[in-house]
Amino acid sequence: MAKRRVLKWRAHPQGWMKINFDGAFDSGTSRAAVGFVVRDDTGTYMDAAGKIIYHIVSAEHAELVTCREAIGFVINHSLHLVIFETYCLTLKQQLCQTRTQNISALGRLYDDISEDLGSIPNSRLVHARREANKVAHLLAAHASAHDLDFYWSHAPFFIQDVINEEKFVL
Repeated sequence: MAKRRVLKWRAHPQGWMKINFDGAFDSGTSRAAVGFVVRDDTGTYMDAAGKIIYHIVSAEHAELVTCREAIGFVINHSLHLVIFETYCLTLKQQLCQTRTQNISALGRLYDDISEDLGSIPNSRLVHARREANKVAHLLAAHASAHDLDFYWSHAPFFIQDVINEEKFVL
């Protein structure tokens, strides 16, 4: 049996920022926890946020609202040269295809997010395995466990080790 290679966060082109995002969905409460982290091209922590969002219908919906929160952060801070990284392949495929209109239950949200993403100069959305999205997952889990909305311009203690570990894997 072949060993599966564990993937970690990877550096991106010089001058670009990367935003990893993750949403956690609780079907029992119809609640999602959002988490995203912003890092520069050397892997240095820049910002992070987490938030609780209610009236969520699925895990895909949770990932979509998380993506929308990350894009909103970029727009509100007038950032450019941004790579958005998600482990949700469905989200990436739906947002990157332009041939047909999305007629799914979440289609309008996909359309709104696609339009917002298109308004950010030099941005792109890429897919990565869950293992490469560890910090965003920890942030969403923290928001969920503490029922907390937050914005941190300095890395909180519970993600510092992961940030530093991944920074040296570049």
